[in-house]
Amino acid sequence: MSPTATDDLNSTQVRTDIPGEVYPEGAMPQLGGGRASLQPGVDVFQLPVNLPALWHDIIVEREGTKYKHVQLKFDKDNPLIVVGGPNNGAAMLMSFSTVPRPRGRKDNPETPWISDLAILLDTGLGDKSRPLTKGGEAGVLALKAAINKYAGRTVRLDHGLSAQCRPDKVRYAFKNEDTDESMEDPRKLKGCGQRHYTKDFKAPDAKQGEPQYDAVIPCKGKYKDGTPCGAALRGFESVERILPPAK
Repeated sequence: MSPTATDDLNSTQVRTDIPGEVYPEGAMPQLGGGRASLQPGVDVFQLPVNLPALWHDIIVEREGTKYKHVQLKFDKDNPLIVVGGPNNGAAMLMSFSTVPRPRGRKDNPETPWISDLAILLDTGLGDKSRPLTKGGEAGVLALKAAINKYAGRTVRLDHGLSAQCRPDKVRYAFKNEDTDESMEDPRKLKGCGQRHYTKDFKAPDAKQGEPQYDAVIPCKGKYKDGTPCGAALRGFESVERILPPAK
């Protein structure tokens, strides 16, 4: 099961109507399968109240030089929780860092390079203090302090699904043509490198009122010799846009 999949197992809502478990005859059923549990869209998420404890140092190498950055990581024990709407109570795992990324074409010298954490503070939380402009460690410490003030508050995110058919790892293959259950490829083939995004997970046969996106899809990429890949890929929730607070 995807580490970002959500169901009653990791819901933060207290349930009092859960019946006793009914075990099947024979083997236990496998986890996973079906449509993606947190469907792409726009949701309001509550930040954990213990936000200051979720920071981590990371090292990023760029053009042969290593840089120290910080990451705010929402894991299975401290996820982002949807507040309101049809996905109320659903959890999402995600991380944001101070690693700057181009917000436009990389080859355009006027393209600004801004980190996800800077946008989270400025746009998502409406805080225009822009502490990273202090530079260096002072800027990072000021950023952490600024974001920590919003522990327990909400942020609005446009989220989708993504996956990569990793060329450096043994891929997963479908067990059969009738289900989306997967297993490590018995031939030990590695992935083709193709990346997939929200539109690739759109379920063409979904009826109105049903989930519109699949949790597992066949890879649409090809190997260098032209052979179709077809590996089993599970979608991971991803943030596509950090939105300003709803008015």
